[in-house]
This record gives sequence, structure tokens and C-alpha cells, in this order.
Amino acid sequence: MPKSRLGRIVGLGFLALCLLSKNAAAGEMDLLLQKLVEKGVLTAGEAQQIATETREQVKKEIAQGKNESLPQWIQTTKIKGDFRLRYQYDHSTGTSLYRNRGRVRLRLGVESKPNDKLLVGVGLATGLSDGSTDAARSTNVTFEKGFSKKPIALDYAFAQYTPFKEVAIIGGKMKNPFWEPGDLIWDTDINPEGGALQLTKKLNNKVSLFSNLSAFVVGEGGTSNDDPMLSVFQGGAKVDLTDSIALKSAFSYYMSSNFRGATLSGTTGTNTLAGGGLAEHLL
Repeated sequence: MPKSRLGRIVGLGFLALCLLSKNAAAGEMDLLLQKLVEKGVLTAGEAQQIATETREQVKKEIAQGKNESLPQWIQTTKIKGDFRLRYQYDHSTGTSLYRNRGRVRLRLGVESKPNDKLLVGVGLATGLSDGSTDAARSTNVTFEKGFSKKPIALDYAFAQYTPFKEVAIIGGKMKNPFWEPGDLIWDTDINPEGGALQLTKKLNNKVSLFSNLSAFVVGEGGTSNDDPMLSVFQGGAKVDLTDSIALKSAFSYYMSSNFRGATLSGTTGTNTLAGGGLAEHLL
């Protein structure tokens, strides 16, 4: 075997061992590649190709949570957010009343998986937390009040534990755990508070069943026995007709307690009040 070829094989083998080392850093890898190029073991093009492929492999491992040099919770942490700027023109039909409004929305969320069975999520958003009508639903804030600072509120904070593939237990101020086709029943900006249980069962390659159960705290009364509560059960099925078409259907049963005679923050000016007390169904 030619001496130069033997040296290249030995050099590449040593490089592979260094790159697989748990504590290997990007700067050390670049320095090692540079030394191998200077000694003629690698060409500049080969060194660049190795560096690029190694970085891509590290990125892939981090995205999959399989990189050994970083804690798993760091690799599985995802940051997301969005910003929206809106002009809004309001006009009441049949009247001369109109209004020009500027509105802004900012949302920022973080989700992390400390291990394979636990997911933790926290989100902040522009919006009100003073119990007004917009507090529960809207994350938009209006340009008004003399350039005043705009409020940031806790949008959600939850933990989800998945002891088995078919079971998920959620607690906190969570994203809506129920399936529904859009804003048919629930406003998508509402994040309920309490606990939920999600169950799934795959019957075969085409049909799967699911059920969602919850107990939500809607408000606080004088004692725990007076707290307005909302319990929901949902059961449904999904049928995969083709690779791109599926049929999904569900039914839900809502059971409320301590709603009559209660007036909750965020209900003023809405249709949830009836006869001086909260209506039977909040949503």
C-alpha cells in the first residue's frame, strides 16, 4: 500500500475518533482539519467536505435529541412565536358611526421535553389580564391611551405526561385538548385551566378511536364547593380513506356546575349572562 494512502487512512481514522468524542468542539475540529491539510493527509476540498458533513450530522442529532454532548432537554427545547400588525376599519351598518383602529399582536412560546414522557410548555402574549371582556379571548392590543405600554400576559403554562403511547395527562393552563374543526365551539384564543386526559386506540391501519376528558376551573366562589366548574367528555373516531383523505368525527358532552347565579370576569357585554346569572353553558 502506498505510504501516502496509508497516512491518509490513518489520519482519517484519527479524525473520526476525534469527531466521535463527546467533548469534541467545532473549533477543535477545524484546527485538526487544518493540520491534516498542512501535512498533506487531506486536500482543502476534502477537509471542507468533512467539516460540512459533520456539522450537518450534529444538527440532525440535536434535532432528533440524540446528540450525546448536550443535555436532552436542551436539544428538545423549541422556541416559537409570531408578530402581527393590523389596521381595522369598523362601520355599523345603517349608521354614520365608523372607527379606524391600529392593533398589534405578539406571541412567544417555549416547549421542552426533559425526557421522553414529559412535555412542558410556557407561552406569553400581548393581551389583557384584568378580567375585561377581551381578557379571555383576544391577544390583540389597540393603539390608544397616549402611547401607553402594552400589557403582556401569561397565555399558557402546562405539563403533559405520557406514561404510554396511548395515554396523555395534561395539567395547567393548557391549549385546548379537544378536537374540533376550527372555531365551531371553542374560540382558538381560549386556553382553559385545569386537567385533561387524552386516550387513543388504533384498531387497525385505517381506523383509530380517541377520547378526551377534562375538568376545568372556570372561576372561584366563596369556597371550593362554590367554584364554577366545567367537565367535558369527548369521544370520536378517525378513518383513513386514502393516504391523503381521512374522515374524522366526534361527539362531546358538557356538564357545568355552580354556574347559576355566578357572574364571572370577562362576561360583561357578552351573551353568556342570562337572568342575572351565568348561563348554563359558558361556551
